[in-house]
Parts: sequence; C-alpha cells; structure tokens
Amino acid sequence: MSEDSKIIVENGGHLIINGKILDNADIQMLSGSQIDIINGGVIRMRANKAFDAPLGATVNVNNGRIE
Repeated sequence: MSEDSKIIVENGGHLIINGKILDNADIQMLSGSQIDIINGGVIRMRANKAFDAPLGATVNVNNGRIE
C-alpha cells in the first residue's frame, strides 16, 4: 500500500486476505467488523503501525499471519 493510504473496515464490513500478501498495511477496524486471513495470507503492517482489533471486532487467522 502507498504511504498515504489506509483501509477502514467498518461495522458489518468483512476483509478477507486469501493467500496473498498485504504489504505496508495501515488498517483500522471498527467494532462489528471482521478480518479473515486464510490459505497462507499475510498482513504486513506499516512501520510504526500496530495491528489493533477493538472490542466487538473479529479476527480469524487460519493458516496465515500478521507481521
């Protein structure tokens, strides 16, 4: 992702990373959102950004990872 971009997963939103790499990620999850990482998918967070799932959000990692 470019340095000035951001993914916002809204309430009711569902982001699926299926066997691909999302590099230089800046992701904001809102309560009620969901992220699934499957089939070897990877989220690589941008430098100085931490992955955070707020209360009420769901993160499922099945054969994948968050770096």
